[in-house]
Amino acid sequence: MTSPFDPVQQEQSLDAKIIAALEKISEVFRVMLWEAGKKDNLSPIQVQVLVFLLYHDPSKARVTLLADEFNMTKPTMSEVIQALEDKKLVEKTRDLSDSRTFAITLSPEGKLKAEKLASFAKPMEISMKDLEEREKEEVFSGIYKLLTDMAAKKLISTLRHCEDCSSFEGNNVVSWCKHFQKALTQKDLRIDCEAHTKRKNL
Repeated sequence: MTSPFDPVQQEQSLDAKIIAALEKISEVFRVMLWEAGKKDNLSPIQVQVLVFLLYHDPSKARVTLLADEFNMTKPTMSEVIQALEDKKLVEKTRDLSDSRTFAITLSPEGKLKAEKLASFAKPMEISMKDLEEREKEEVFSGIYKLLTDMAAKKLISTLRHCEDCSSFEGNNVVSWCKHFQKALTQKDLRIDCEAHTKRKNL
């Protein structure tokens, strides 16, 4: 049985090398998240949720939506939110439009904490600066196509990308965004767009 984690297989397959490389990068992110939260006794997912709440629209701050965002079950995400509430980092308020759900917001302390934690990937940013602009565009192009395919195969539950957005026209080489009224080249494509609205036929 072949595996991309077998060094012999990697020598025979560029696909295997890429998969093994992505796994190494995921390890780097895991370590950076653990290090970021260690001082405050926060788990990696707690760090991720705090940073997500800092930068994303409050309409996405519901347990069900957060569970989808991080590929978790709703009960598990509820535990994450409860832990953050116990630490006084988030606050829950009942949704006036639906009394069964709660809106989740950062507390003042949580906002300060999230702003500090948001720089957890700084070492990765520093490494990226060593790449030439052309190399960055090539890396992004490959990752974008990979993410798009994974989203189509339901391997990723939430991806606010251009490909399935109602404002997107054309192809991913030269395209047009109706929302922002601008042409999009490959490097302009987004994978986490706040204006994203999923096309109804998908």
